[in-house]
Amino acid sequence: MQLTNPANLVFHREGGLQLTDRFKDGEWPAINPEDWKKGGTPIAITFSSGSLLESPILVLELVRREGDATGRVYTDAAGLHHWVHLPSYGVIDPESYLTWLRTRIPEQVRAWATTASAAHREALRLADSGLAPELLTLLSYDFGRNQKTRSSYLTGANDLGIPPLPRDSQTLPGRIPLPRIVTAQCDNISSIYLASLLEELFGDGNGALSKRLLSKAPLDTHIGYVALRMLIQGTIWILVDKKRRDVQNNTNDPSLEVRLQGNLQLLVSNFIQVHRGTVSYSLVRQILSREGMAFHGGIEAEKQLDQIPETDSWKNALFWLPALEDLLVQPHQVRLAFGLR
Repeated sequence: MQLTNPANLVFHREGGLQLTDRFKDGEWPAINPEDWKKGGTPIAITFSSGSLLESPILVLELVRREGDATGRVYTDAAGLHHWVHLPSYGVIDPESYLTWLRTRIPEQVRAWATTASAAHREALRLADSGLAPELLTLLSYDFGRNQKTRSSYLTGANDLGIPPLPRDSQTLPGRIPLPRIVTAQCDNISSIYLASLLEELFGDGNGALSKRLLSKAPLDTHIGYVALRMLIQGTIWILVDKKRRDVQNNTNDPSLEVRLQGNLQLLVSNFIQVHRGTVSYSLVRQILSREGMAFHGGIEAEKQLDQIPETDSWKNALFWLPALEDLLVQPHQVRLAFGLR
């Protein structure tokens, strides 16, 4: 058996910020040389999204074009929306930022994974033990897509003349927001980087993770389950962020939710089809370490402690993926959180 359409699998937000018409979502975000403001000087800035990454880039002031976002909205403590004007700057060398991501995210992923979720910590243990090296790539993917759920802000000495947002802002309180074209460029570059990681993991069905998910060996069953659980947990972060952005921007386009839902269900259904009734949980238990047993024990405990309201049940990983012991013996019921029900 092979995964269905593995090359089409995506679990991160691709574009959707709608900050400029200079380039489309997924396109290489280079600036037309004619759009740089004459006489401008390259400026070195650093920015962060508050999660272990502080990115250095060179920017240059731009001539505004129709379709460029001229600022951003922030929401105060009372829930009122306010507009903040931002200057127009662009990243001079997108390639250098992509190279930086490819180097820096793998360097920081271990520190990030220890603070993420139980699935991320178990994946890190399996990767570092040499049992599943491809999980380091998956962890880098999850770290990278998690960055896309966060708002970026300037951290270096150069603030580009932008004042910090008010302290009562619900997003970036007291922080200096990043210019919008820079945000759009870096977001596109991040999507390009994440797509390369998915290609490595899944490919056309011959990627390391594709093979692991379809293997019936007890250890591979555990590793595949951990990978799915991690993918689901990270996708929940993306979906929660999408809901936040919809409220902030007064939009309601469910296409991202429907696509991510379909991709998750595809992987889960393929995994269950291969393993249900053919792999014994007792055999999986026999090969598990103490840490592996604790991971599954935590999920069993989670089944008893679920306090999420029914309307938000999709925020629980068990909505998408049953506990492994249940998955191996019980019929699978596809549950829809978005779109037709």
